[in-house]
Amino acid sequence: MVNKKSWLANLLLLLVAAIWGSNYVAQSIGARYLPAPIYNYLHFCLGAICVLPITLYRHKTWCRSRQSRDKSSHKCCDDTASYSAVADDEDKFLQLCVSAQADRMAWRLAIPGGILAGVLVSLGSLFLQMGMATANVGTAGVISGLYVVLVPFIGLFFRERIYVGNLISSLLALAGLFLICYTPGGTFAIGDIYLLISVLFYSLHIRAISRWAVACDSLKLAVLQMTVAAFMSLLFALFQRMSFDLDMIYAALPALLYTGIMNSGVAFSLQAIAQNHAPAAHAAIIMSMESLFAVISGWIFLNEQLTLKVYLGIVLMIGAMLLSQFVGLRHSRKNSVSDDSEVDSGEFCG
Repeated sequence: MVNKKSWLANLLLLLVAAIWGSNYVAQSIGARYLPAPIYNYLHFCLGAICVLPITLYRHKTWCRSRQSRDKSSHKCCDDTASYSAVADDEDKFLQLCVSAQADRMAWRLAIPGGILAGVLVSLGSLFLQMGMATANVGTAGVISGLYVVLVPFIGLFFRERIYVGNLISSLLALAGLFLICYTPGGTFAIGDIYLLISVLFYSLHIRAISRWAVACDSLKLAVLQMTVAAFMSLLFALFQRMSFDLDMIYAALPALLYTGIMNSGVAFSLQAIAQNHAPAAHAAIIMSMESLFAVISGWIFLNEQLTLKVYLGIVLMIGAMLLSQFVGLRHSRKNSVSDDSEVDSGEFCG
């Protein structure tokens, strides 16, 4: 069952990577018509609207199943009528109270995680969309995939080990980044700098999702983070006094619908669900394949032609991601084997 869940989580994360990679095309088109905060505000609102009905329906179904199981009334646990309905059976009474308390606790746990994830993803999306105004889809996708290298290093702050393979993959990624971003004039493009800043926030976002997705309901977390991200994006737009009209929205509507429904609604929800069964570093590795999907999407839909130098940089960065994946899987297997041997020796000694 565990292996089956792990494989399903891996497939979901790969689907997330495909959606994210193809979404760079939509973001590139949207950046032509709408400012970054306005575009993010609209697509996060669409994402929250898509996921909220599913979350409420699942919550309602959960409550009904609990009520029918406990043979209680269709009221909440803190209603005195529900108490009197089950007062003759202490076991059912306690079970009903524990169920309601667990549901309230799930919302309480989801709120801080949703706020943190929403703030991080809003900042990451802001700089990503600003970078997409000037960067190619393929190069933007590859640079954004650098979070697979950053996530293990962020783990150092949580007292997680770093391996030699992670250092080598980081050097390869930096070499690839240099080939992609460096121009003959000796400078880096401003769009590439925005993309690098977005990578930092997305790396922190993956750590936050891994921390909170295990402790609370995944869809609740997805709804909360998108609501917070929409609110933050609106604040950014108001702070910069940005304006827009219906013609701008109509021109960017296909891109908005794809980003809002598929990228924000579907992909972020699948990410929160899948990371229940995948460690942060492992999830980052699989989702970094969005870089490959971004290059393919830019070539197919926008007919982007990259230079040989950029292609070489892409190869180096994808190689760095695959090396990081190999290192993570190798050491996770070693740790699982050592844990099993410790359990076996403990059982033998006992």
